[in-house]
Amino acid sequence: MISYATFASALQQVGRKPNASQKLAVEAAKDDALFVVAGPGTGKTACLTMRMLKLVFVDQVEPSGILATTFTKKAAAELRSRVLGWGYGVQDWLLKHGDLSKMDRIWVKKVDVNQLRTGTIDSFCEELLRDFRDPGTDPPILADQFVSETLMLRHGMFGAGVRRDQDDDLDAFLCETRGTGRYGWHIGSKTDLVRTMWDRRHHDQLDWSAFVKAASSKEEKAARKLLDDAQTDYHQELSKRLMVDFSQLEQTVLDRLRSGGLKEFTDDLEVVLVDEYQDTNLLQESLYFELAKRCDGALTVVGDDDQSLYRFRGATVDLFRDFGTRFQTVGGFSKSPQKVFLNANYRSTQTIIDFVNGYAGLDSGYCTPSNPAGPAPR
Repeated sequence: MISYATFASALQQVGRKPNASQKLAVEAAKDDALFVVAGPGTGKTACLTMRMLKLVFVDQVEPSGILATTFTKKAAAELRSRVLGWGYGVQDWLLKHGDLSKMDRIWVKKVDVNQLRTGTIDSFCEELLRDFRDPGTDPPILADQFVSETLMLRHGMFGAGVRRDQDDDLDAFLCETRGTGRYGWHIGSKTDLVRTMWDRRHHDQLDWSAFVKAASSKEEKAARKLLDDAQTDYHQELSKRLMVDFSQLEQTVLDRLRSGGLKEFTDDLEVVLVDEYQDTNLLQESLYFELAKRCDGALTVVGDDDQSLYRFRGATVDLFRDFGTRFQTVGGFSKSPQKVFLNANYRSTQTIIDFVNGYAGLDSGYCTPSNPAGPAPR
């Protein structure tokens, strides 16, 4: 096998050298679970890229056995660009200057870093359902936001020949749930709320049957039943059209994994890496843990608990903050993830860092006796 030192030399030739904290994550064993806390400007994308390449060239993991997801298309494109640019550079240097054994040279020659799986979690789920569908079935069509809202209006709110939006009990229940009074309260806002509740039902992994039954009055019971009917009709219409919306996309993959499906993909899976984990919701956490079970817990998550932005999609920073314990208590893994902090800041100048340190030091409640300047900015 190629030594880490040889790989590091190749990496340095393409202009990359991990700092001390990044090195802890990059050189960790293939089967290790990693919990990487990385603030803005600390080189987390670079760290992820270097770890993926180390897995390929040092641990000799097949590129198609590595899955790396991130939250936005822009971040996924950046990760992809680095993986390809640095990967082909490392491969070229190793073949020319690596002093490789015959077997190692054969391995490096056949590596195709383009086979590394990178993308958003939604694009990954869509790809799985398209490429690994059951025999004799068609791939589902992804319904965009406009289509989803239209179907919810026509078949959810106007379903079964009933104007559910005009029911007094449902109207009162939805308005109280929204909590902002009746200003701007109309069929559009009602439909949006029912659609949002459908998404959160999946994102929060809600026990929907228990929710429908948990009514405190006769009127509320009738309202929750109508709400359930509206979402059921919406779901049935999607199914008739061979469609799934975004929340169903992830839920469908999770259900298939839990039932032992998608083996053609999971049998080759060896490592899972997740960027921006602080924006993960309960549905996605369940999905990542199921994938990790297929590769003996080789899961690396990277994030920053100060940058949670997607709470509207059910994301909760607690899932990242408590990952160390949830990995074992919720995921069911016996090992504890190794925690790594990326502290070096490559984005701020020394002037900015000095200012932030000085500003933080003005708040005595923020500082501790052992750290009078407060935590280092990230």
